[in-house]
Amino acid sequence: MCRILSLDSFEDVVCARCRELDTQQKLISGLTRFHWWPEAAVS
Repeated sequence: MCRILSLDSFEDVVCARCRELDTQQKLISGLTRFHWWPEAAVS
């Protein structure tokens, strides 16, 4: 467990983890059966 010393460092940790998880959509979907929002059509 890491120790968060400030709100800014907490935000950095959360953002880094979200970026890491975003690269693993297929794995997460397979493990949780969570469907990812469809991407918006580009016009």
